[in-house]
Amino acid sequence: MDSTKRAVDIADESFWHSLDLGESIELPPARWRFRKWGSGRRDASRLYRLVRWLRPEVIIETGTFEAQGAYALAAAASANNNNARVFTFDYDGDPTTTLPDAAWNELKSIRQSTLDLIQRQFPNCKVEFVEGDTRQILPRFLEERQLKWELFFQDSMHYHAGILSEWTAMRAHASKRAVAIFDDINEDHPFAQWFKTHEAQKGWVTRSTGPKRVPLPLYLLPRVSRMKFLARVSPTRFRHRQFFCQRVGGSEG
Repeated sequence: MDSTKRAVDIADESFWHSLDLGESIELPPARWRFRKWGSGRRDASRLYRLVRWLRPEVIIETGTFEAQGAYALAAAASANNNNARVFTFDYDGDPTTTLPDAAWNELKSIRQSTLDLIQRQFPNCKVEFVEGDTRQILPRFLEERQLKWELFFQDSMHYHAGILSEWTAMRAHASKRAVAIFDDINEDHPFAQWFKTHEAQKGWVTRSTGPKRVPLPLYLLPRVSRMKFLARVSPTRFRHRQFFCQRVGGSEG
């Protein structure tokens, strides 16, 4: 094991403090005209700091989208310079959204340009884009590569069945120090409830970040005013919702 790796304890307040403060990252601008699903600078910077802290050697991301998350992951992994590999999965479509073919073609072009940028800017890690629906290709990919992942960033489907299909494939390939992040959900999400019920006895602990939702009165404000208010009141209180999971022991299954 890399002796420079720092221990992660998701119950430790100092760990969360370290994720909210420190070096940030500038992302390539979001360009897709049809949906604003990309990573924001604050979330990407927290992801960057996590990788710098954890120093994972195998990172798996589902939901590449414009590759902004992959950019943050690769930037941190390259800075770590520990021969890390980043595998990021996506395809030209979405199980909950219907858009014209031209939209998906535009997204594919944007994604590829960002992946090319990653390759040029971050030479100290290997980034591999894997195209396909994870519900179909992820189990076989993991089995064939015989990977043991240390960081899983789940940012594709955000409904219970979709997340569960990915987690079922990922679980058997988790390293003993694995950390998983499920984006855009909190502990009240059906998948989070399932996870706490079924995985705790297998050595997984959990923590949720962010509020259940932005208080209803704030939605009545214009968007710009709302964002200024949230930033002024508390930069971390209203951060993006994420469900963190950490393996601390238990069985492999």
